[in-house]
Amino acid sequence: MSGTEPGRVGLATAGHRTASVVAALLGSLLLLFLFAPILELVVAGGGRGVAKLFSDAELRSALVLTAATATGATLIGVIAATPLAY
Repeated sequence: MSGTEPGRVGLATAGHRTASVVAALLGSLLLLFLFAPILELVVAGGGRGVAKLFSDAELRSALVLTAATATGATLIGVIAATPLAY
C-alpha cells in the first residue's frame, strides 16, 4: 500500500495536465508576440522587399550586424545571469 488515496492521484494528474495546457498557451502567446511583427514586416515589404534583400549589400550587412549583436547580447545575458540566478 502506498499510503495515498486513490482519488488524490487523479487530482494531481489533472492539475499537472491543466498546468501543462496553461504553460503551452502562454508560450504560444509569447511566440505570437515575437513573430507577428516580423511577419507583418515581411508581408508589408512584399516580393520587392525580399528581392531587395538579395541584391542590397547594405541591407544584408545590417541584418548580419543585427543578428550578431542580438546573439552576443543573449550569450552575455545567459553567461552573466545564470550565476546570479543561483
